[in-house]
Amino acid sequence: MFAFQRLFIKVLQNILGVVKVSRPRSWRAYLWMGVLGYIDGVRNLFFDLLFVYALISYLATAFAVNNLFDLKSDSLNKSKNNPLVSGCCKKIHVYAVLVNQIAALLLLFLLKREVFLVYLALCLLSIVYSTPPLRLKGRPLLDVFSHTFFFGALLYLYGFLYVESTLLSDCWYKIALIMLYSAFLQLRNLRDDVKYDMAAGDRTSFVVFPRASNIVLNSLRVGIPFLCSFLFLDLANYMLVAVLLTAAVSAVIGYRWGWERFVDSFTVISLSLHSLYFVLVTV
Repeated sequence: MFAFQRLFIKVLQNILGVVKVSRPRSWRAYLWMGVLGYIDGVRNLFFDLLFVYALISYLATAFAVNNLFDLKSDSLNKSKNNPLVSGCCKKIHVYAVLVNQIAALLLLFLLKREVFLVYLALCLLSIVYSTPPLRLKGRPLLDVFSHTFFFGALLYLYGFLYVESTLLSDCWYKIALIMLYSAFLQLRNLRDDVKYDMAAGDRTSFVVFPRASNIVLNSLRVGIPFLCSFLFLDLANYMLVAVLLTAAVSAVIGYRWGWERFVDSFTVISLSLHSLYFVLVTV
C-alpha cells in the first residue's frame, strides 16, 4: 500500500513538473492567436480535440525549450520564475514535453495532413529561436522577426487552415495585426530583460539597437490600437457599440495597469469581437 502511495506521489510530482516547465500562464496571448484563427475558419465555437491538443503541445514545447536554453539569463532574473533555475523541475520534464510534441506531430501527420506543414514550421521555428547554434533569440532583428511568425502569423494560420483550406480576404488584415502585436509583445519582453540578456551574452535587438527598438516599441503602442479600430468598419450597425465597449473596457484596464495593458486589451477585444460577430451572423 505504501509503495503504491509513493509511486502515485512520484507520478503526480512529475506531472506537476511537466506543467510547471511548460509555463501555461505565459501562453495566454499565443493560445488566443491560434484559437482566433480556428474560430475565423470554422465560424462557430465548437473545438476539435486534436486541434486543442496539438496547440497546447506546441506552446508547452516552445516555453519548455526556452526555459532549458535560457538558464543563464533566467538565473540572473528571478522575476522569470524559470522552474529549472529554482530546482522544482528537471531536464527530464522538458524531455517529456518533447516526447508529447512528437506525438502531436505524428497525429497531425496521420489525421490532419493538410495543416501538418504549418504546424511543423511552428515547431521548428520556436525551437531554433531558443536552441544553439542558430539561437535566433541572440540575433538582432531576427529575434523579433521570427517571433512574429512562430508566435504570430503561423499560429493564426494553423488555427484557420485546420478547418478551412482557403484564407478569406479579411483574414490578411488580421494576420498583419497579429504580427504587429507579436512584435510588440516581443519587444516589450526584450526591453524588460535587456540587462539580463546582455549579461548572458545574448545580442538581442534591444541590446544591439536600444534606441531604434524603443522607437519601434513606442510606435506600436500607439499604432496597434489605431489600426485595430478599422476592424469595426466591417461590423455595420454594431460598429458604434463595439467601439465604445472596447474603448471603455480597455480604458479601465489601461488606467489600472498602464498604457501597454490598454494595448493588450484593445487588441484582444477588437480582434475577438470581429471574429465573434461573424460567428453570430453565420448561425
